[in-house]
Amino acid sequence: MSTSNSDTTETDTRNTDTKAPMCRVTDCQLPVDIVFVSKDKVRLGMHKKNLEDFGDGFPPPDCESTEDVPLEEDGVVLELLFQLMHKQPQPDLRTVPFDALTGLTEAAHKYIVHHASMACNLALEHHIPNKPFKVLNLAKRYGWSGLEKQAFETVTLKCRPIAIFAYGISVDDAELCSEFLQKSMHADAEVFFAALQYHECHPILANSALATWARLQKRVQAKLLTVLNTPPSLIHKGGFQYCDEWEEFFDIVKAHVDSHTSYAAFQDIVNTEKYRVRNCSYCERVISTWDSRMEAAAATDLQTYKSLKYA
Repeated sequence: MSTSNSDTTETDTRNTDTKAPMCRVTDCQLPVDIVFVSKDKVRLGMHKKNLEDFGDGFPPPDCESTEDVPLEEDGVVLELLFQLMHKQPQPDLRTVPFDALTGLTEAAHKYIVHHASMACNLALEHHIPNKPFKVLNLAKRYGWSGLEKQAFETVTLKCRPIAIFAYGISVDDAELCSEFLQKSMHADAEVFFAALQYHECHPILANSALATWARLQKRVQAKLLTVLNTPPSLIHKGGFQYCDEWEEFFDIVKAHVDSHTSYAAFQDIVNTEKYRVRNCSYCERVISTWDSRMEAAAATDLQTYKSLKYA
């Protein structure tokens, strides 16, 4: 008798496991006629008619088959997606955790559930303040220009140039790299590498980008010092090469260059301190030659970076 009870229990359990689960949407009265299994082994009941009405990316279901259909998404994501494929009040996606919302965005795009995609678009706006780069990446991937613009505005306001430059490297955006390369040259290598990792840059590309960036830093430093130490020969009245105020001005600029390796930082310190020689037209002419030489050097650096990138 004991053996018989055990066998019965095992049989009942197997029958329960193979029974079609109910639809998880509240108050849904539609019969479940297809069952999906998520990547994390969650079984979800759904309706073939809804799949046809709300999405264009699901494969046509086999009318004769009763087998569970495996999908690549997590159960949480599929449950949200299926809820959006009902004529029912829709969930407030702004309250959905970001990782789940990202998964839902990808699933909605994959299975061509258009209204779910737009619902994700609107919900992602809520995450721009805390995750601007991740929202920007999704917006660029799916061609959501309005969302991309909002996210990029937040990125430029809240994020350091080195983080934006690293993002440009990770998505191979030459225009973004060009805009933020020089603004990033004075950052620490550890900060740059951490930014590349945050943007999930491929390790080979990250190491190559870091090595190239470090070499370019040295080049920029050398160019800055060359420009500083080889001023044009402009003899002041009385036969003097510099006026009395020049030495203090020069020392301040050089000290700044030693610790801030970028043309932008150089121009900032020159513009801040040149009041010290404002009464000397000769020194002002020297400074103007610095500006032109720095602009010419900066214009070549992005191309230099590209040429060194995979060296």
